[in-house]
Amino acid sequence: MMETVFDKLMCEAGLTAQGSWDAMDSYDQEAILRFAELIVCECNQLNKEQSDELTGVVFDVESGAGFDAVCLNTVKRVETYLAGDTLLKHFRGEE
Repeated sequence: MMETVFDKLMCEAGLTAQGSWDAMDSYDQEAILRFAELIVCECNQLNKEQSDELTGVVFDVESGAGFDAVCLNTVKRVETYLAGDTLLKHFRGEE
C-alpha cells in the first residue's frame, strides 16, 4: 500500500510505528483524523485570507487604479506569509 502524507506525518510525530493504525482503536483513529482535518481547515482559512488580500490587488489593477505602493506592500506581505513560518507560529501561539 502506498504511504500517504498523513501516514508519514503520523509516523514522524511518533504516534505509530511506520504510520500503522494497528495499535489504535477506532476512537483514537477517528480523533486523530478529526484533529488533522481541523488543522487543514484552519490552514485553509488562513490561506483564504491571503488570497482575499491578493484579490484586492487584482481588482485595483483590473479596475484601472493601477499597481501602487499599497498593492506592492500587499504582495510583499502575502509573499512573506507564504514563504515564512507564519502557519507554524500560528499553531504554536506565537503570532
